[in-house]
Amino acid sequence: MSTGVSTSTDKIIVDKSRSHRNKAVSKAVRQTRERLQSGHTSNSSFDRDVLKMYVASVLQGATIMPLFVVIITALGVYFTQNTQLLFWALLTLTCHAGNILLARRARRQEITAESARRWRRLLLAGQFLLGCCWAIFALQGCDTCEPSSFILYKGATLLIALSVTAMSNFMLTPSVLVAFSPAVLALGAKSGLSRDLLEISLTAVFTTTVVSFSYISDRLFRSNLMILSYQSEKDDLIAELEVAKSM
Repeated sequence: MSTGVSTSTDKIIVDKSRSHRNKAVSKAVRQTRERLQSGHTSNSSFDRDVLKMYVASVLQGATIMPLFVVIITALGVYFTQNTQLLFWALLTLTCHAGNILLARRARRQEITAESARRWRRLLLAGQFLLGCCWAIFALQGCDTCEPSSFILYKGATLLIALSVTAMSNFMLTPSVLVAFSPAVLALGAKSGLSRDLLEISLTAVFTTTVVSFSYISDRLFRSNLMILSYQSEKDDLIAELEVAKSM
């Protein structure tokens, strides 16, 4: 008789413990689900992760831009006989090397939430200096060349540079606008002074492309930010479930 009472009491204790545990698990799941559905995630909470991803991307593709600059300089000097492109290439490669050194320094140091904004401003400043080099290229002219051929060469070069920059730097917003606003201003000034139809057309096409690539880069950045947000929420959910199960 006493054995039956003891067994019944043990069952009641186990059932209460299991019920308490299920309530804790349900509460953890419900709270995390509400955070996921709200979607209110601050960009500043992922500044450190975003900068790390950007630095890794820059260092992995460090040789792409120098190779591109060397190729277009060689083609430009060969077809136009303009030796000023050599000085432009030297200046551009120097600015690019400065950006790479800055990225390596950022990788070696521990980026905290407080220093993330400062590093972001420094990296954007490096992109602006590189953009000034593209503005100098946009101001180049060729008196001995056929105008349409040189405009095609210059426009193709700027568009390729824009696409490479947009795809490699979309984790650093708004790097596209910072890097190519000087080139847009340079093309606008040159076309305004010359009033040449080809220059005006190049300015219009390039400006539209800069705006389009800026929008695409922003969408890519937001998509990656959303992935980081869901990953963080998933990790929080796993941690809360482990805590709830251990109670």
